Amino acid sequence: MEGLKNAVFNLPKSIQYLIVIALCIAANLNTLNNEYALDDVVVLTENNIVKKGVAGIPEIIRTDYFKGYNLTNTKLSAARYRPVSLIVFAIEYQLFGLNPIISHSLNILLYTFLVALLFYLLSNELFSPGSFIPFAAVLLFALHPVHSEVVANVKGRDEILVFIFLALSMVAFLKSRCDKSKLLLIVSSLLFLIALLTKETAITYIGVFPLVLYFFKGESILSSTKSVVSFIISLLVYLIIRYYFIGFSNSNVSDITNSPYVLASGPEAFATKIFVIGKYFLLLLFPFSLTSEYGFNQIPYVNLSSWQFIVSFAILLVLIGWAIKEFSKKSLISFSVFYMLITLSVGTNLFFDFGAPMAERMLFLPSLGFCMLLAYLLKSNVKKFSLMVIAVLILPLYAYCTINRNSEWKNNETLFLADIKKSSQSSRLNLFVSEVYIKRAEREAQLESKQLYLDSALFFVNKSLEIQPNYSYSFLRLGLIMFYQGDAKMAAKNWLRARELDPKNPDCIKWTKELCKWFIEEGKGFEKNGNEQKALEYYDYALKLDSTSVHLILGANEIE
Repeated sequence: MEGLKNAVFNLPKSIQYLIVIALCIAANLNTLNNEYALDDVVVLTENNIVKKGVAGIPEIIRTDYFKGYNLTNTKLSAARYRPVSLIVFAIEYQLFGLNPIISHSLNILLYTFLVALLFYLLSNELFSPGSFIPFAAVLLFALHPVHSEVVANVKGRDEILVFIFLALSMVAFLKSRCDKSKLLLIVSSLLFLIALLTKETAITYIGVFPLVLYFFKGESILSSTKSVVSFIISLLVYLIIRYYFIGFSNSNVSDITNSPYVLASGPEAFATKIFVIGKYFLLLLFPFSLTSEYGFNQIPYVNLSSWQFIVSFAILLVLIGWAIKEFSKKSLISFSVFYMLITLSVGTNLFFDFGAPMAERMLFLPSLGFCMLLAYLLKSNVKKFSLMVIAVLILPLYAYCTINRNSEWKNNETLFLADIKKSSQSSRLNLFVSEVYIKRAEREAQLESKQLYLDSALFFVNKSLEIQPNYSYSFLRLGLIMFYQGDAKMAAKNWLRARELDPKNPDCIKWTKELCKWFIEEGKGFEKNGNEQKALEYYDYALKLDSTSVHLILGANEIE
C-alpha cells in the first residue's frame, strides 16, 4: 500500500493536474442540466442593470449591489458594493443573453481553474516537491459537497471569482517576496483590490498573507505582520471607492428575515453565533445534509446554558488551544485552524450582520484549510492506509454527494422541495414551497388537481405564518391562494394585512391596486343588475385596497 501511495503521489505533475481537473469537471458536469435558481434573479435574470449588458457597467460601478434587482423594500444592515462580479454577469449577458447552459458552463470552468490554481499554489509555493498534502488536499477540496451551492447556483460565481483573485494575489505576493520585486507586490495588491471589489469577504486575507509567510516561508512574526502594509493600502483604496459611490449606509433592520438576531437578547445572540460556528465545523466534517436555507427559525436561539452552546464553545476552545500549542512549531495543524477561523469570521455574524444566521457558501474559503488539515491528519496518523481512505472512502462519497446535491439545484422547484425536508422550520422556505404549489396550480387545467395544489400551498404558507406570524410575503401568498379559491374578500383581508406590515413593499402596492380594480368591476356588475347593496359592499372593499380609486367608483356611477 505504501508503494502504491508513493506511485500515485509521485506521478508527474502534469498527470496530477489532469486528475484534479478531470474529477472536478466530472463531479459538476450535471449542473449543465440545471436552470436558473434562487439568487440568480438578483445578479442576472431579474437584474435590470446587468441586463443592459456592457452599457450597464458605468451604472454598476456607481451603485449598490442590489440596485438593479427589484427589491426596493429589502433592507440589509449595510450596503453591498460588488461591482466586479456584476460586471462579469453584464458581459456574459451582452454576449449570450439568458442562457443557463452558458452560465453553468462558466461556473464549472472557473471552479476548475480555481482548483488547478490552488494546486499550483500549494505544490509550487507552499509545500516541498513530492509532498502528499497538496494533491490530497486539492482533491478533497475539488469534490467537497459543501461547494455545491457555489458551483450549482450561478450567483455563486462571485465566491469563485473572489477566491481566484485571492489565490492569484497570494502567488504574486510570495513571488515578490522571493524575488524582492516591487512590481509583483503592486500586482498582488491590485489583485487583492479586485478581490475586495468582487466581494467583501476578501478582507479576511489580510490575516492570511502574514500567516502564510510565518508558517511556510520561515519569516518572523514581526516581518510577516509588516508585509500586510500594501494590502491595507488596497483596503483603504477600496473604502475610498466604495464611499465615493455608495457611502457606508448602516441601518437598523427590524425584519427577522434579513437580520437574524434582531429578536435575540445579547447573551442569546452570542450563544447562537457560537453554536453556528459548531454547525459550520460539523458541516465540513459531515457534508451530507445540505440546504439552501438556514433562516428563521431553522436555527432557534440558544442561551449560555444550552448544550448546543457549551459543546460548540468547547470545540472552538479546543481548536484554538490546539492551534496555539502548535504555533511555535509552525505546524500545518496550527496554520489550518487559524486559516479556517480567520476566513470563517465573516460568516459567523460575530463582527457584522451579513443577513442570515449561516450559509454554506461561507465555507468556501475556510474549506481549503479543512482539506489541508484532513490531508495532514491522514498522512500523519493513517499513513499506509491514507491513500485507501482518500481514494476508496472519502472521494467517492464526496463525489456522490456533490453530484446528488447538484441535481437538487436544477431549479427552484427541485431545490425547495428537496430542502424543505431538511429545513422544515424555516419560515421563508415554507413560503417558497407554497409558491411552488401555487405555480403548479396556475399551470393545471383540471379543477381537482388545481385544488389539491392550492391545498398544499395553503398548508405550507400557514406553516410559514406559524413560524413567523408577521411575515408580509406569507400574507401576500395566502391572499393569492384565497383569490384562486374564489374568496376575494379573504384575499383582500390578507393583502391589506401584508401592506400594513410592509407598506413600501412593491408587491403589496401592486397587488392591492389590481384587486381594487377587480372589486370595482364586480361592483359595476352588481350595480347593473340592480343589486346596489352588493355593489356598495364591493366598492367599500375597493376603497380599502386603494383609497385613491374613488374616481373609478364615481365613474362607475357615471358621475364626474
